[in-house]
Amino acid sequence: MARDGYLWNAGEDTIHLTKKEQASLTPREKRKNFWYYHKFHILIAILCAAVLGWTVYVFVSQVSPDYQIAFVTVDDYPDTVIRQMEEQISTIAEDRNGDGQVVVRINYYHMLPEDTADANAYLANAAKFQGDIAVGESMLFLIDDECLTNFCTGNAGLFTYKDGSTPSHDATDLENLGRKWTEFSFLANMVLEGQAMTESGDIITTDYQKLIGDINVCMRAVPNSNLEGRADKIKDNEDAWALLHRFEDAS
Repeated sequence: MARDGYLWNAGEDTIHLTKKEQASLTPREKRKNFWYYHKFHILIAILCAAVLGWTVYVFVSQVSPDYQIAFVTVDDYPDTVIRQMEEQISTIAEDRNGDGQVVVRINYYHMLPEDTADANAYLANAAKFQGDIAVGESMLFLIDDECLTNFCTGNAGLFTYKDGSTPSHDATDLENLGRKWTEFSFLANMVLEGQAMTESGDIITTDYQKLIGDINVCMRAVPNSNLEGRADKIKDNEDAWALLHRFEDAS
């Protein structure tokens, strides 16, 4: 036991140097001694600084979209087609936030039929769509007939009529909400192509313009909604209407 006590004390003397002993150390020995006692503190500080730096970078480099457009369909569209929509619409849009670039974001909500095996995916996308409606992210909606019927039956006041007026929520003339994709020359002439590989390994190109005919172009109704009276959302809505008119005029 005495031997153990001696060794323990010897170890302590070796680790915890006296001021006199520290003063006699060479610069290299002092650095080594400092690193021995503080290496974990330094590593933790470096890690925290890296996390903070990355957070600031993500926040600063995050691009704020000038327009957000909801794309709501039962059919599935590949990411390449969504990106093509964004890029081509941005050519006739404006730099609303003055950051020197025009950014259009398509919020894509793929509404799988409820009777599909992937019910969770349907519920997740439906929840995202309802969240969009609640906060007023999108003011312009590209929505197919089936989704329009599902979401606007009993809630027709979600979108405006073709002339911009707001229907009552119990209105049944849903066919008058918005206009068809093919009525807008700019939309109808966009290049929307996606590629896929067949089981035999061949690459096929699909022209999605031929599949998109039943899409309705609808405008979010602000009056009598949770967005009424909000100056920022009224401005978003006005600018979305201006973009809608460019869909007609641009070739």
